[in-house]
Amino acid sequence: METVRLSIFALIFFFSLISSGNLYADIGLSMQVMGGYIIDNESVESQLRRNSDISLLSTFVAEVGAPYDRFAPSKNSKVVDASVTFDYMFLKKFFVRSGIEYAQSVEDFEHYAESSGAVDYYEIRHSYKHIGIPLILGINVPVEKGRHNIYAGAGPCYNMVFLEREGKGNLTGIEFHDSESFDADGIGFAAVAGVNSHLYDNFSLVIELVYHDFSKKKEVEVEIIDEVDVSYYRPQTYLFAAPKTSIRLGVRYSI
Repeated sequence: METVRLSIFALIFFFSLISSGNLYADIGLSMQVMGGYIIDNESVESQLRRNSDISLLSTFVAEVGAPYDRFAPSKNSKVVDASVTFDYMFLKKFFVRSGIEYAQSVEDFEHYAESSGAVDYYEIRHSYKHIGIPLILGINVPVEKGRHNIYAGAGPCYNMVFLEREGKGNLTGIEFHDSESFDADGIGFAAVAGVNSHLYDNFSLVIELVYHDFSKKKEVEVEIIDEVDVSYYRPQTYLFAAPKTSIRLGVRYSI
């Protein structure tokens, strides 16, 4: 699936390079304000589920020795995103873009495990946030004498991923809980392809597809506390990943 998406980006970019005619006429600075939805939300869900399953297993077996029978079906959240970006047009056909991209889970990702007779259980909830700062170089192609504009570009992106977890349970008659926040950052890859259509004056409607490639494994330490304030520390390896693909809709203003 990722190969198909990258191929689409490559085809759009290639088409823009070989096109002729009057290219997009705006030269200068423009601002886009957009909101969107993560298309392949399962990429975030799966990595949080994996982290939770490992945490539940280590909580049951390694700390208190309680066997577990099953993981209950996970209640998954969704991820939405928003962005404020600035494009600078030059040479009538190229642009450079930067700005801030923000993604957040709606409600929590919930995960649950229990042992025989549902006497012992542990529940973990995760929330997710991503901040990206891209630096994209791209090219524009006008349609219908500049009333519409097709564009595509790619470049590096600085990513910050934040995870928060809360856990609680009853194991061998003792109440346990944990509450932790983790984060990781690094440089990844970003690509964008979209279309904008003139609305009124300096305003245009924008729809675009955004792709991110960033993931980073990091070992963290979870502190599980029982009801008499005795702490148990468990190392966990978390995967911090940017949302893969999102579709955004918004408004562009040419300054």
